[in-house]
Formats: sequence, structure tokens, C-alpha cells
Amino acid sequence: MPILFSGLSLWACSMSKPINKALISGCLGFKSEHRAVPTTLIRGDLSALQLEDNVSHYSSMSETDSDVDKFMVPRIKFKNPKRCELSRLVVELLKTLNWDVARQVKFSKSVNVYGFFNSINAFRTIVHVFALAGLQREAQYLLTDIVFYYKEENLNVSGLFSTFLDSPECVGRSATVFSLLIKVFASNKMLADAKDVFMQAKKIGVELNISSCNFLLKCLAEGDKLEAVRSLFDDLKNSGPSPNVYTYTIMINFYCKERHGQNIDMEQASLILEEMEKKGENPTVVTYGVYIHALCRVGSIEDAWNKIQDLRTIIDGYCRVGNVKRAWSMYKKMKRNNVTPNVKTYTCLVDGFCKLKRLDMATMLIDDMKRNNVTPDVKTYTALIAGYQRIENIDRAYEVFDEMKKKGISPDHIAYVTLGLGADVVTED
Repeated sequence: MPILFSGLSLWACSMSKPINKALISGCLGFKSEHRAVPTTLIRGDLSALQLEDNVSHYSSMSETDSDVDKFMVPRIKFKNPKRCELSRLVVELLKTLNWDVARQVKFSKSVNVYGFFNSINAFRTIVHVFALAGLQREAQYLLTDIVFYYKEENLNVSGLFSTFLDSPECVGRSATVFSLLIKVFASNKMLADAKDVFMQAKKIGVELNISSCNFLLKCLAEGDKLEAVRSLFDDLKNSGPSPNVYTYTIMINFYCKERHGQNIDMEQASLILEEMEKKGENPTVVTYGVYIHALCRVGSIEDAWNKIQDLRTIIDGYCRVGNVKRAWSMYKKMKRNNVTPNVKTYTCLVDGFCKLKRLDMATMLIDDMKRNNVTPDVKTYTALIAGYQRIENIDRAYEVFDEMKKKGISPDHIAYVTLGLGADVVTED
């Protein structure tokens, strides 16, 4: 059976094995006659549009295969040539998901040529299919085009919620579209409309995307909408989607800034940080950076220093378990937030890259230490010596050993063993 989209009929095609793309065939329905289509391409109870890998059109499959049953699907006849032209465009987009074609179709021009009703139904279908096929940026672009038209024509944008509701019986299919609509409204400073979509979606049980909710929360925070920020945060905690590390970071950042007579609220920021950790959401470098900066602003230097130590400990921990990529990512964020690593953190990173035979990264970190007036110690040099041993550059290993002694750093037993035997460096507290 066809899945109806307000006057537009789409047939969702599916195979019995797992699939990750959508084969879609559909058109505008008026009068009809029938033609045969393989039932292997159609499942009557299918609730979402899906695509099969390496298949672009069902007509490429044989309709004469004796093993394939037949299913009768309407062939459409159109009374209105313009509707027929629009239908062909929609069908082509749904079959090919060709974004180069879709981006050339402006909603305002479509309304002028085909009328508002036909255009909104056509765009509604295209948006849903693009969203379900994973083309979210493209779907968001189309939604933005529609919203701009509504604004220019002074139409009520609140009506877009009901317009883009796929089916009252299957509200879940509209989740991605509503999440994108929230982003479109929020990014265009239509915050009340974005919050209205959020509330309507929750009312009918739609599971929204937390990233869209975070984007709305961030926009409300940047607009100094104190009550709206608190209300949305409470809604997320009480009815979902559950806040994640980015949600908490937005809230901490909100309370850690002065705004229009409102002082930094370290009490609220601290409570949210504590709640975040209890929920199992590990603070990121950005989270710590915002919090530490606020502590310094209010004069809590000792607390700020303790948090810096926590941050360094996290990076050290990643290096020790061999997750150098994550440690490096945190290091870069740490630098962007003006938090300087100490010698222990630098050494862990140098050791980690040396074990990966990335001596280019290790030497870059040594240079960075010197620029930040952090003096390499015996463990730093020993890690570097071991790295050169690993790539069998013995001459360079001896040069590093000599440089260490010239700097007045006395080699320990591990340094000598590493230089003489190429043993793995052991870094201990």
C-alpha cells in the first residue's frame, strides 16, 4: 500500500536483508490505471523509506522473472500539465536523491509556477525522504528555503509543524524533520518558534535529537534568555532527550559569564558540574576551561589550580592506556583554552607519540615545551631516546642523550638502559 504524504503518494521499497539506502518510487495521485511491480520491492507494512545499495530504479529489475510475484501499483494520469511536470521532478528527486537538482528548485519559484498547495506538498515529501536517507544538511537547506518564504509572505510559521507531521499514527517518522526545523528556527533567531516546535513534538511523543535541543539551548543562552534556558534544561532532564556532555557544558558556560547586570554564578555552575559527573558525563577540556576561567575571574585561584590538575590527570590517563589520539585532542583544546600542560603531561604525550613512532609529533611537543618555558626532565628525554631507538636512528638517540647532559640533567638508570639496549621506556609517577 502507498504511504500518503498530503496528496503525494510514495512507495517505500525494501528488501528482506539489512539495507542502508532508499529506493523510492512515487508520484502525485489523480486518476490511475495499473501496472505490475515485483513485490520483493514493496512491503505493505513498511513504516519508513529505505534504499537498497547499488540499486537506482526498480525498472532495472526484470518484471518477467517467474519467481517474482506481481503487485499492482497505480500508473498516474494527470489532468494538469504543470502538476505533471512537478510530479516528474519530485519522482526524479526521490529516485536519485540528486542534490544538484534539488538545490536549484526554490520554493518561491515553485509556488509561482505550481501554486502553494502543490509546492508545499512536494517539498514536504522531498524533505522527509532526504531526512530519512541521511541527507540532513540538504533537508535543512530545503526547510530554510520554506521558512524564508513564510517570513517574506507574512505567513504563520507555527503551521509548519502540522504541515511536516508525517502521520499522526507514526509520529516517529517526523523526528528528524522536527529536529532540523528547530535548528532552522534557532539559527534564524526565531527562538520562540523553535521552542514551540520542541513543545509540540514532546506533546505528541516525538523523540527529538539532542544535538538540535543543544543548539536551541545554546542560542537561548547567547540571547540571555534566562528563564527560557532554565525551562528547556529542566524539560530535557525531566522528559528527554537526556542531556549529554555538551548540554551540561552549555549550561556551565551560561552561568560562568557576566551578562547585563548578572554576575558569574559559580554556585549554579558548580552544581551543574557536580550533577554532570554524577550522571556519568565526563567533562571535556572545554568544560574545564570555561569553569577554570570563571573561578579565576571570581578570585578562587586555589580551586582553579585544583581543576587544572584534574585536567592534566585526564590527559595523562589517556596516554597511559594508549589512547594518544584522545589525549592529543584534549591537549589541543587545553591550549585553546589557555591552559598550559605541565612537564608530566608533556612527557606522557611525547612518550605516547614515540611508541607510535611519530617522532615528528614528539619533537614538536619538545619545541612547544620550550616556548612555554616548561623544562623537559629526564623522563622526557628518555622517552625521546626510546623513540629514536624504535626507528633505529641510533645517532639521533645519542645526540638527545648528550643534549640532556648539557642541559644539566643527570641520566638515571632507565636512561642508560634505554640508550644501550633500546628497552621500552618506563614512565612512573
